[in-house]
Amino acid sequence: MARVRLSAYRLLSFPLLVGLVLTVPCSMVAAHEEIHGDLYVGPGQQLPNGTDVYGGVVNYGRGTLAFDPALWAQQRVENYGPVDMYFAGYSGQGGFKNHAPGKIKGCGYVGSAGGPVENAGTIMSFGGPLIIISGTSSVSNSGILTASPGTTLTVVTPATPEIKNQGTIEVCLGGTVVFDCNLVNEAAAVMKLSGGTLAAKRITQTRGATLQGFGGISGNLVIDPNAVVTLIGPTQIVGDVQVSKGGKLEVSNGTTFITGQVTGGGTIYMKDGNVVPLGGFSSDCIVIRESGT
Repeated sequence: MARVRLSAYRLLSFPLLVGLVLTVPCSMVAAHEEIHGDLYVGPGQQLPNGTDVYGGVVNYGRGTLAFDPALWAQQRVENYGPVDMYFAGYSGQGGFKNHAPGKIKGCGYVGSAGGPVENAGTIMSFGGPLIIISGTSSVSNSGILTASPGTTLTVVTPATPEIKNQGTIEVCLGGTVVFDCNLVNEAAAVMKLSGGTLAAKRITQTRGATLQGFGGISGNLVIDPNAVVTLIGPTQIVGDVQVSKGGKLEVSNGTTFITGQVTGGGTIYMKDGNVVPLGGFSSDCIVIRESGT
């Protein structure tokens, strides 16, 4: 048996997973290799495990990355294929983009120390925690970010105070998606709670965006003018809720508990449901209960 220590962020000296030690069979430990140039993996080919690439990576193939360090590139990573990860790292020093066909699934980390991290495909935590990190730039999502049941997907952006979601964020039952910054749900974007928890410092719902479901919201929630948040089933919001004038919080088929106060002059509409704010409603809120609730 071999003992493998996860150094976690070789792309950064950022000790999120330092100290985690796994015991695995020697046959499962990838031999460390170096490629001094660019790496292109074509359709049907296998993405190499345990490799440092002193150039860029373009992946159209398949990959199973196991145990950090798995695959690191000095320049950008452009991922188009399916990649399964098991406590592995998949990173590009100059940037990282998961394109629309790409699906990254598993646990470990993906990202970049020095460039932007862009997701237009799917990134899913599965089997354990998965971390998306951009050390000195930003993270953007126009694809799908999701946490499978019982797992956590964490987005870490030390250099960015706010992320604008332009795609889909979905949290499955018992799962958690965490942003270490403010999160803005842009027009036509979707955030779906399916019994899990969505967390950020502040979550802003804009006009034309969708935020719906049941589960948990951790962080202050701001509903812009003419924006709507629809909660269907039991939900808990840990924070304050600001419903701007013209905005609406709709609650049905269950109780929404809010640990803070509801303010802003907007409308709280309850149909076969209830809103219980521990901090109360401000006097300018419009509270509507449909007959029979």
